[in-house]
Amino acid sequence: MKKHSLVTSVALAALGSAVGLPVHAQTGADQGAAPSPSDIIVTAQFREQNLQDTPIAITAVNAQMLEARSQDNVVAIAAQAPNVTLKAGGGIFGPSLQAYIRGIGQYDNNLGYEPGVGLYVDDVYYSTLTGSALDLLDLDRVEVLRGPQGTLAGKNSIGGAIKLFTKKPQGDNSGFAQVTYGSYDRVEFRGALDFALTDNLFVRISGAAHDSDGYVKRVDYECENPGSGIPSMVASSGSCKLGTEGGKTFVGGRVALRWVSDRVEVNLAGDYTKDSSEVIPNQLLGLPNGTGSIYPQASTIDGSPLVLDSRFITAGKYKTYSTYCNLLSPAGGYCLPNVAAVSPWGVSANIAVKLSDDMNLTSITAYRGYDGAFTYDNDASPLVSSPGYNTLSQKQFTQELRLSGRVGDLLDYTVGGFLLDAKNNNGGKVDIAYGASALFPLFGHLIDDDVHNKSKALFLQTEWHLTDALNVVAGIRYTKESKKYHYVRKSLSGDGTAAVPTGLGLDGQTGYFSGDNVDYRLGVNYSLTDDIMAYAQFSTGFKGGGTNPRPFFASQLYGFGPERVKSYEVGLKTQLFDRKLRFNTAAFYSDYTDIQLVLLVCPDGTVPCAGPQNVGSAHIKGAEAEFDANPVPGLSINGSVSYLDFEYYAFSAPTGVGFNDRTPYTSKWKWSIGAQYELPLGEDLTLTPRIDGDYQSSFYTDPVNGPNNLVHGYSLWNGRLTLAAPERGWQLALQVTNLFDKYYYSSYSDNVAFNGLIFGTPGRPREWAVTVKKSF
Repeated sequence: MKKHSLVTSVALAALGSAVGLPVHAQTGADQGAAPSPSDIIVTAQFREQNLQDTPIAITAVNAQMLEARSQDNVVAIAAQAPNVTLKAGGGIFGPSLQAYIRGIGQYDNNLGYEPGVGLYVDDVYYSTLTGSALDLLDLDRVEVLRGPQGTLAGKNSIGGAIKLFTKKPQGDNSGFAQVTYGSYDRVEFRGALDFALTDNLFVRISGAAHDSDGYVKRVDYECENPGSGIPSMVASSGSCKLGTEGGKTFVGGRVALRWVSDRVEVNLAGDYTKDSSEVIPNQLLGLPNGTGSIYPQASTIDGSPLVLDSRFITAGKYKTYSTYCNLLSPAGGYCLPNVAAVSPWGVSANIAVKLSDDMNLTSITAYRGYDGAFTYDNDASPLVSSPGYNTLSQKQFTQELRLSGRVGDLLDYTVGGFLLDAKNNNGGKVDIAYGASALFPLFGHLIDDDVHNKSKALFLQTEWHLTDALNVVAGIRYTKESKKYHYVRKSLSGDGTAAVPTGLGLDGQTGYFSGDNVDYRLGVNYSLTDDIMAYAQFSTGFKGGGTNPRPFFASQLYGFGPERVKSYEVGLKTQLFDRKLRFNTAAFYSDYTDIQLVLLVCPDGTVPCAGPQNVGSAHIKGAEAEFDANPVPGLSINGSVSYLDFEYYAFSAPTGVGFNDRTPYTSKWKWSIGAQYELPLGEDLTLTPRIDGDYQSSFYTDPVNGPNNLVHGYSLWNGRLTLAAPERGWQLALQVTNLFDKYYYSSYSDNVAFNGLIFGTPGRPREWAVTVKKSF
């Protein structure tokens, strides 16, 4: 698989040399220049506005800054965004995005759940967490909207929204090609080419290819510890290495067409990515009870009982004993592939028509989908606990219509509608080995679940300009949704019968959910001066309900309702010292009700369980600040800091969650700092060193907080040194991520209640890379 991918990468690189390749395309004159803190344009309110004139807490990052920070994926942008946590999924969550903003979001990727943070690419909504940890291919900018965006971005933007905007074709014969080599045999190519077909028809072609080895080594335990009695997966001679985890392999491309006339602009785009990456790293971190549960019939080659104990713990090392094999299954031994892949594709049409000087009509039509598969081996040992294999597929159609206009100097408005129709499938093998017994030796099932989501919405957004300085914002959105979840639970034996006991009374059943919601937004903003604007607003949001997508018994097939939030926010946006400093602050208070949490105890008390419930209500309050400064020519400094306090005040039913607990992936404190300085070395030559640091305080990864799911706070630093010849379009960059080689975990999974284990995903170690880029 690796060799095939690398050959493909080389072929794509050759194409790039001929037509121009990678991301973050810029003109040669832009390279190495310090980013200006002013005049960042955003479209959060359905029209182009300066960031400083938009009464919403927004972190806006352009392509130039993304490149300066060596950020090439969605997860990376969270480092500089206050009160934002983005993590790559792992374990049973596969290749997905775990996204939280201001303590609200979603970490479980199951297709029966809704995201809590809306993700959009060119205003096209991505409706699942799987396939959302995107590579940033040929971006123009990123907008991170903090706080509920119920009226602007619709359902499932209850925590906020992340909006990515790609570069539009300009027809100017520009482009770039770049090649990167780095740690773990990383080989990467990126590029883009922008040209005109006619005077008003432009094309932009962009692509990327990446191949790198994993950073966690898989080791055969018996080979490393001869005489252990553990069945070996390698020959008696040779290396003890079985492979790696965390390897990344993908090839992707995008084609965009843009046609413009006096009153019409049409943007058509198509993209496809083939991803065949390895399993996301997983390590056994601890067994608080001393041992873990395994199959009762498990034994060594000499007949002695196998015990899952502390000898398999690999915490603090980039190593695991995972095999992805269950050689002891009564249904027959098997091994699963080392894969955590998802291959998304899509086509879209954005048509904007200028009906008059004061009225515009926009239609955004898109058809998207993906196919993926991932393996998990939760015990991260050579023994058997709960290996599994999931296949995921999706096809979704979205349509949005917006009529935007202006009434004199009094009113800006947008009225519109939105439609989503998504059909998803979740298949694969669920083998809960620790639940096996003499009575039910096959405890698990083969799944082939279909999920059908529909959503319709009508919305109105207005801004009333009462004076030159005073504006009132009002918005409303009505959403109606439905969901159908069809369960298939067949025996692990593959004979087509219902699984026993996990399929009895459940196989062939269908769960239903439907509901509607009205969201509001009301705000006021006042410009104290041309460079200082204060605002206050009230806004709401909600995340859709559904039925339990992981029932193990018929009694666990139950529904859960939507969760909702009401949020109050005040903010100040300023540009000071002749606009050399941008300093924005916000404070908020939210009432978060009917909170959806995935719990390990079902309402009927049956176990195992991994079911959602509307747990209760909480108050969330916090504050945020961001700044960008250019104090002297060539010097750029930026940073952020945020504080969040999450406190439950009521519970719907006893669930094990306590008043002192807080939602998963919610840190109290975050900060970031970055600086770069462009040093002129002579005619058409500059050297720009840059350093970035960020800190996130401790957080829990389970709704029931405890020491077994507490991720301690950590800080990470990255560095970059760029030598550029802007007029000639050349750039040579050396980047180092995790500069001080911090060993940390991005997530834990507390499974002590079932198989006695704590396992987690280690963060990436220090890595270096060298990039050569040619812009034209």
